[in-house]
Amino acid sequence: MKRLFHQITAIIIALICFTSCGDNSFKISGTLEDAGTQNLHAMYLYGDTIVSQWMPAMNGEFSIEGKADKLTVVYLYSAQMQLIAHVAVEGGDEIAIKGKLSDPYNLTITGTDVNERWMEFIRKYAADFRQLNTTKTDKAIADYVKTHPDDVVSTLLLACDYSDPTSTAAQKLLTSIHAEAKPQQLTSLYGNMTIEKSSTAKRITSLKLRNEADSLEIVKTTDKAHSIFYFWNKGSVYERKKVVDALKHLAHNDLQIVDVCLDCDTLGWHRMVSADSVKWKHFKAIGGPVDRTVMDFNIKSSPYFVVVDSLGKCLYSGASMEKAQSVVKKKK
Repeated sequence: MKRLFHQITAIIIALICFTSCGDNSFKISGTLEDAGTQNLHAMYLYGDTIVSQWMPAMNGEFSIEGKADKLTVVYLYSAQMQLIAHVAVEGGDEIAIKGKLSDPYNLTITGTDVNERWMEFIRKYAADFRQLNTTKTDKAIADYVKTHPDDVVSTLLLACDYSDPTSTAAQKLLTSIHAEAKPQQLTSLYGNMTIEKSSTAKRITSLKLRNEADSLEIVKTTDKAHSIFYFWNKGSVYERKKVVDALKHLAHNDLQIVDVCLDCDTLGWHRMVSADSVKWKHFKAIGGPVDRTVMDFNIKSSPYFVVVDSLGKCLYSGASMEKAQSVVKKKK
């Protein structure tokens, strides 16, 4: 009888070990000092399915549990859909996040070496990310990929932090990464950019923007066949001239061009736009990409373009002027 008891106990222990070893659940918990009480939103790819779930943050503390049988990326947003963090997870991971909602580039993310290395890179270039200085951040990412072709963080940086992951330069960098450092689930995310597209899925039919007279003006997208939102900062006068020239050639009666500066230097902005000699209006979002007037666009770079139709449906969002042009031309 005693022997039978030991055999049953051994079987139970083996079953428990087998179950735990096959567990594909993960947990992300954290404290955001200035988040208060609100609902946070998490999105990630699980197999071929986009998982979307809300979780309460009480006094800045939150916790989310999910499943991931392979390495994937969880995007964490505030109640206003401001991107807080992206986290690489797979089954068995327990991740901890600490920091401030108002300073997402200086968070501390622990629990796995991958996330710690990823966040270390983001913190190193926090100022450039905050200013949307994609010239510097793209170069830093390219340098990292070239010196770390065997590191999965290289794939994560390209997929999630590069200004235009679909560009020729990004594709070339991706091919240089070793096969073991770009698992299928991440390259699937990279190829389809499904999470990023979902974050701009909200229809944009009207919004209030601050105009040159420093007044809030209602901009409607329903009055024209298409609207191009062009977001920029004063990082490159030459780059802005190229974009403005391209938009001039694209302009027609059924296209609305919404020109939005993301800088807080309004005096410098006035000087720049006064030299444009264009017919469209100029607006500003002095809070940058997290300004409440433009937060729904999830702006990731400068320049950044969003094309919507007369129903407010997003047809394109990204850093490529050429792709924004092609979408408008195809729909004419």
